[in-house]
Amino acid sequence: MIFIVSDLHLGKDISSDQDSLTQLAACLESTRPDHLIFLGDVFDAFIDTGKQPPSVVEEWASRIKPLLSGGCRVTYLMGNHDRWHRGYIEQLTGNAPIRRSMLLDWAGQHIQLEHGDFGPSHNGSTSFGRWLSDLPVMHRLYTSVLPFGGAGALAAAISRRFSSFEPNPAAVKALRNYAGRVVVAHDLDGVIMGHCHQPGLFHLSTFKEGAWYLNSGDWYEHRSFILLEDNHQAQLCGWHDGAKAILDSLSV
Repeated sequence: MIFIVSDLHLGKDISSDQDSLTQLAACLESTRPDHLIFLGDVFDAFIDTGKQPPSVVEEWASRIKPLLSGGCRVTYLMGNHDRWHRGYIEQLTGNAPIRRSMLLDWAGQHIQLEHGDFGPSHNGSTSFGRWLSDLPVMHRLYTSVLPFGGAGALAAAISRRFSSFEPNPAAVKALRNYAGRVVVAHDLDGVIMGHCHQPGLFHLSTFKEGAWYLNSGDWYEHRSFILLEDNHQAQLCGWHDGAKAILDSLSV
């Protein structure tokens, strides 16, 4: 079984981080996946400087280590909030985090997974800024100019000021259309993303017959996630009151 979750945004609201991680650990214990995929924005503003990570990062790692010891594979994709912490995550999971996208073969389906922040179209300056900020040299420059925790503090302040998790139908539609273009361009069966904080299952037959798109929503507010079962069923789920609730499902 493959467990896919995105948008935990740990560190955004310190008072809720412990409950979020405790519930995630309980959900993972209940489902017992063979492969755990974090689909971006696990942290809200963690900048890996190579020094001691923040306490919320260590707390998250303490929940992941038992899974790794038990043989569960952990894959980490980076979103727009967590582009700059490759070293610590790679050391923990044994795999380098993935910034753009990954391909997954499951139940005879060829699927692309990505966070989704590359999906909606942006103007030239935004696209250039995103490309520039993804460069490793910018990470080194940023942490050099703002040492002693200043880099993380600025990132957190920017996130608090500009990030909004309010429902955005335009963003949901933009991601769905982007998923349709992706299945056609790469001859895929399905696409899985997060980013817009709205869980959903969409059929993409207008783009390609039989194609589909799943959005994992977010763990931060909805406690939603995706299970790719061994019985060829994809489940969009929520975790509430200590139990899994199936929101939607797809058999392939």
